[in-house]
Amino acid sequence: MGSNLTRALTKTNYRNIASALLIAIILFQAEKSNAIENVHIFVGQPQRLSVLQETIEGITDQLIEADDEISYELVEFDTGADDEQFLEALNSKMIILVGNRAAKSYHEFQTNHTELEAAFPIAFVVSALDVDELVNNHLFNAIGIRYEIPLVTSMVILRDLIGPKFDHAGVVYNKLFTKQITENEAFLAPENFQLSKVLIDRNDKRLKRRLAKGVKQLIKLKVDAIWTLNDTAMMTEDLMVGAWIPLLQKRPISVIVGVELLVQTKMSFANVGIFPDHYGLGAQTADLVFEIMDEGWETEDGEVFQPISIKKVFNKAVSDKKRIRYDETRLVLFDEVLE
Repeated sequence: MGSNLTRALTKTNYRNIASALLIAIILFQAEKSNAIENVHIFVGQPQRLSVLQETIEGITDQLIEADDEISYELVEFDTGADDEQFLEALNSKMIILVGNRAAKSYHEFQTNHTELEAAFPIAFVVSALDVDELVNNHLFNAIGIRYEIPLVTSMVILRDLIGPKFDHAGVVYNKLFTKQITENEAFLAPENFQLSKVLIDRNDKRLKRRLAKGVKQLIKLKVDAIWTLNDTAMMTEDLMVGAWIPLLQKRPISVIVGVELLVQTKMSFANVGIFPDHYGLGAQTADLVFEIMDEGWETEDGEVFQPISIKKVFNKAVSDKKRIRYDETRLVLFDEVLE
């Protein structure tokens, strides 16, 4: 049956014996039919989010080309995947979780079935926010690709667009992003960029007030740009309307975001968006699957990779409204310019 299942059964108590028996039956049937899937891909409501569809296409297009080496099963769901679907996936070498909905569902499954911990295959999180938090603090035996693009990418482009004096960025963040901030400071240093930081507690009951105070502090420091992290707790609708937008929409400060929605003109907020190319993100995921397969399906728990393919968007309308001066001949640096 395999060492994973043996260890899982050993750790199982009588209350959870039904789950263990179900896994045994599933594995037995899979071995008997010689049809064990190497990879299961879970995605929630892909029809509502084109970015998830693009990521899925990037993954499956690459896997299809190597169908003699690896097989996959795609599981789509609306509100959440059920236990039986995840139990069936335990016979695979890897579970790919596309989007936050899939990651949340699998986290709930793992939490409710800790007795099966030894049987959990590698979980690979992609196209999700807070990947570092998910991989290191929520999921067991997990890796992922970060959705956040290193700040230095945006700063180099904006310096070329706006001028050589553009060298000072600011960020308001919470402690869960400390490692990411430290990594970005290391990337910024060789380019002589400065990063001013304001640390706040995202669980503070007065979060809106704390956030507004942090943004005002960065404004007083005369930063050239404010970098917003992909932190779901810090980018809620209430905080956007009550702090971020009113404080920054009319100031000549570039706002750099990592989510496509926030750079749209209707938001009247960010003028620069740098985020992963979602098809490329899927292709990168598949490439890493092949690498891990070549290593015998062994990987370092908690490892998070940087995205390789990116999309660069400049919102000209928002920049003009904020009265930010820039060299229009350098707009060719961007993949898309919003008028």
